[in-house]
Amino acid sequence: MDCALNAIGATAGALLAMVLQGLGVLQRWEVLRNRWFERGGGGGLALLALWPVGLLFPAPAPLGLGHVSERLRDWLLEDAPFVSDMPALRQALEASLMPPEPMSPISDALIQFFGLLTPCLLAFCLARPGLRRAGLAAGALVLAWGASTLSAALSFGPQHALAWVTPATLQAFSLGLLAALLLAGLQPRTAAGAALMSLTALVVLVSQVPPDPYYAATLNSWEQGRFIHFNGLALWVGWLWPYVAMLWLMGRLGQRR
Repeated sequence: MDCALNAIGATAGALLAMVLQGLGVLQRWEVLRNRWFERGGGGGLALLALWPVGLLFPAPAPLGLGHVSERLRDWLLEDAPFVSDMPALRQALEASLMPPEPMSPISDALIQFFGLLTPCLLAFCLARPGLRRAGLAAGALVLAWGASTLSAALSFGPQHALAWVTPATLQAFSLGLLAALLLAGLQPRTAAGAALMSLTALVVLVSQVPPDPYYAATLNSWEQGRFIHFNGLALWVGWLWPYVAMLWLMGRLGQRR
């Protein structure tokens, strides 16, 4: 059954691509892409398309992608064979399990600020100068709001879809959009460097988020939920998106002009 469904899905995807090609949709998309974006940015466009998918998986803070430190530490303590042979490393890992200080409202707001600013700067690496960049920043705000609302609705029910919104959230989103608009005139190479710095700040802040039993319960319900395959895809995208984006940005900075 699994093999048959995979084969049907792959065949349906190929047939859909043929239909889109025959209708000229792909050609129109290519014209639109060339009008909005520079050439050679397929990897960046893929990252931008996957960003809202990663936001669907519950994060310790809104837009806080890349929260893998806790899972990595648990894996090292439970499954990594070399940890038992290194008492100092095991002691350090166990010490990190001690309950840290609660996350401050400033850290929460900064995570959301950099979480919105980063994809905007990533888009500026690819987009042609002009008002298009302002449109991309506004689109990132809409996607961030919509994906976070949908994630809360899937986790806690439609009646709690906006439970993630706080006064700090509104301020962080407003400042993130304002900063993106102010930086919209950056050259692509400069925008790549700024995106890398913003992404680094985001990852550092997210890694310092303390464990939360309510967040752990939410993860458990997602990982054992009805749409387990989709949830697993969103989980891996949410974990790995910042680190893959870092690699892409470093490669972009390493290219010749």
